[in-house]
Amino acid sequence: MTISIESFLVDIDGTVYDGQNKIPGAADALADLRRRGIPFLLVTNTSRMPMPAIMARLKSMRVEVSDHEVFAVPTAACDYIKRDAGDRCFVIGTPNIDAELTEAGLTVVRTEEPVDFVVISQYQWINFGEIDIAYRLIRSGAKPVAMHQDMTYPDNGVLRASLGPVVAALEALTGVTVTIVGKPNPTFFDLALARAGFSADKTIVIGDNLDSDIRGALNAGLRAIQVQTGAYAATTTSNAISPTWTLSSLADLPRWLDTQG
Repeated sequence: MTISIESFLVDIDGTVYDGQNKIPGAADALADLRRRGIPFLLVTNTSRMPMPAIMARLKSMRVEVSDHEVFAVPTAACDYIKRDAGDRCFVIGTPNIDAELTEAGLTVVRTEEPVDFVVISQYQWINFGEIDIAYRLIRSGAKPVAMHQDMTYPDNGVLRASLGPVVAALEALTGVTVTIVGKPNPTFFDLALARAGFSADKTIVIGDNLDSDIRGALNAGLRAIQVQTGAYAATTTSNAISPTWTLSSLADLPRWLDTQG
């Protein structure tokens, strides 16, 4: 059966690359989309790397994209926070995120003082002291916002602990639900579609993570392809959801497209 495809939202970590390791054939698959005239937007929950570092890594792997073809979760977080009242943010996570928030007009603090938001971003060295401060700030009324709640992320063939445990700890401590702005929040996909000018009914999401990529896409009303790379092996225990299609790798996308008429 022929399906309508005009565009793709393509996850980066675990789909295009795995840490500093190339996923064989991924760059060629994206180049094939260009040859076919099918636009795509690369989307990522990554907040541990600033945009220039993401762009440099993509370029090193022969993935030629411009800034407007990459939508990272810090951009979505800034958009979300700026819709609300207040701009002072206590930030947990890599110092790289500070510049992105500041450039968006937000005020970043790293000490215990009154703030409007507690922003939780990815960092391998999140420490107990930051969680301790965030606990009191949230109890005092600061709104907790997390880039995502992925339990793990792929890094050079190793699955590392991600933000999910930190989000769970703060919710248990404070009794306050943390707002998630990244995948699988449907708002993230809506913002990505709006950023690229794509139509939801003709766009397909491609990703490796069953929860953040596939569940998020389906909940946003999009169709989804799960690739069996990156975090795939760690996210196949749930029987509650299934991708629309499954491919062994992004490298298989050109052949799959050929079968769609």
